[in-house]
Amino acid sequence: GGKFIELDAINWLDGWQERPRDEFRKELKQQMKEADENEGGWVTAGNYLRHADMLWGQADTVVWLDFSLSVVFIRLLMRTIHRCWSQEYLWGTNNQESIWKHLKVWSTDSLFHWLFKTFWSRRVQIPKLFEQYPHLKVIHLTTPSQVDQWLNSLTTTTTATTTTTSHNNTQHIHQQ
Repeated sequence: GGKFIELDAINWLDGWQERPRDEFRKELKQQMKEADENEGGWVTAGNYLRHADMLWGQADTVVWLDFSLSVVFIRLLMRTIHRCWSQEYLWGTNNQESIWKHLKVWSTDSLFHWLFKTFWSRRVQIPKLFEQYPHLKVIHLTTPSQVDQWLNSLTTTTTATTTTTSHNNTQHIHQQ
């Protein structure tokens, strides 16, 4: 079990403004502490490698979804289209996806720009970061079918929620 902590919900403020780093870390630390005290641990989702010291330093397991660029691109495209069509508000903010913003792949505001800019470097960076945290159990999954097999293999005493829509997504699991 444990509490699910959505890192995007901590990071993004109204108007797509990023929370300042020190405030992000303070909020994350508080949520992790509350989850440890009240729910026996936590699970996070996201690509916030700049906070690996906090997350991986305390996690016991990282599930690394290391899918191909084509799988990640199609999932990102489908998620973006769905969010644009539904006009859902994200993470309790007034933020909504804009298809036009993301189709401008030359813009740094585009998720597709971010994907193409970071995909290959993260594939190199993440394994190097794992070396700094030898206590971690790393579950490296490279296809959606591997994710399905892994989830099906879990016993009823262990649960996990895996979001497979982001590229090089990592799930951090900490149980007491």
